Amino acid sequence: MKKNWQNVLLLLLLLAGFGLRLIDLTDPPLDFHPTRQFRGALIARSIYYDMLPGADLHTQSLAAEMRAGFPEFEPPVLETVAALGYLLAGSEQLWIARFVVSLIWVIGGWGLFLLLRRLTSAEAALIAVAYYLFLPFAVYASRSFQPDPVMTVLLIFCAYATQRWVEGQSWKWALTTALFAVMAVMAKVVAAYMIG
Repeated sequence: MKKNWQNVLLLLLLLAGFGLRLIDLTDPPLDFHPTRQFRGALIARSIYYDMLPGADLHTQSLAAEMRAGFPEFEPPVLETVAALGYLLAGSEQLWIARFVVSLIWVIGGWGLFLLLRRLTSAEAALIAVAYYLFLPFAVYASRSFQPDPVMTVLLIFCAYATQRWVEGQSWKWALTTALFAVMAVMAKVVAAYMIG
């Protein structure tokens, strides 16, 4: 019975955290690190016009030219997901990237709960998840169109897989740890320092 209440409370925290991130979803991405978000939006736009059937060649070349003006530090995974969302929506909609990043961050809250429940009590894990979801800086940072939130979530799952590997010495968890570690570094290369 106690475990059911913990799961219900976790679900409520995750839903509330996601709902909080949907406030002002369609506002321009000027609330947190606008230069970096603008860069992501330009890359997503270029990818979108590359994938768009029958795209205007002038618009496509202009988007590619603007993208070339920015150095690429990591593979444009988030930007590609946003561009796929643009295709599904039928036009460029910057809120799609915020929606995706917010959803990924909330999934990270679930991963944090899984990790901390193994290291401490479920109650302490719920308090940590609440802190992770509702810290004001985290709310702004976790809905921004940049790879940092994705990297953070992948690091959480990497830590969880590492804990499972340490507990059971299983090859399955060793490979899962390696997979999350590689994905985190692909999302943002500075993750290598934290993994190390």
